[in-house]
Amino acid sequence: MTWLIVDGNNCYARDAFVNPDGAALATLRRLEDVRKNMQATRAVVCWDAPSFRHELFAGYKAGRVEKPAGFNAGLDQVKAEAQAIGFESYECPGYEADDIVATIAAAAVDEGEQALIYSNDKDLHQCLVAGQVSQATAVKRPTPLTLSYDVLTAKQLKIKFGVEPHQWVDYRALTGDKSDGIAGCDGIGPKAAQILLAKFDSLDDFYRSPFAAQIQDKQRRTLLAYREQLAKARRLLRLVVNVPLSSKFYEAVL
Repeated sequence: MTWLIVDGNNCYARDAFVNPDGAALATLRRLEDVRKNMQATRAVVCWDAPSFRHELFAGYKAGRVEKPAGFNAGLDQVKAEAQAIGFESYECPGYEADDIVATIAAAAVDEGEQALIYSNDKDLHQCLVAGQVSQATAVKRPTPLTLSYDVLTAKQLKIKFGVEPHQWVDYRALTGDKSDGIAGCDGIGPKAAQILLAKFDSLDDFYRSPFAAQIQDKQRRTLLAYREQLAKARRLLRLVVNVPLSSKFYEAVL
């Protein structure tokens, strides 16, 4: 039993920046192919709405490249036709697609189901759960009749980045994310962030006893100086797992 949870804006955007004119059709065709190939017991596509993050931080996502002409028209077409190809479709004012994906992934875990998130958005790495939730960052077609997936699991996240899914928000806050307008901490790159989080598991743990942590004094001073900035970054990066979805979602679970 596997749920397929799609970040609709992410999937469509990847097609739109390559081939704006044919993006809507390409996205719909690929989503239908993935659903059938996976034999998903539940297929859901999630959409962005203006979110609380833009109110929290005016520069949020300011680093994104300009959308190609016709982007919104194609996106509207995919939204309109998603249900016709077997997908439930969800959008909620005040929340991004990522938040809805995270909420539905958490529901799958609660129901004892497996879930595959389809998106290459790094923010969604925090949703990974060993043995239950994985993330397909790309779908390829090696032959006309077959599909292959680049899949990231919680174990692979640890191997690649040196952190667990529950540490991902802190890791990203420390290292920064230019596309989301998050600066990170001066002098703390991926390796340093990995080492720091191995020592105290989370930034909350560090700030509870900052002088007990066995780290360099320079890093300690940096973390203390950046405390407010890191708190805001973490709030931006942490996904909501209790988005108030419409009753039809929960009716399908029961």
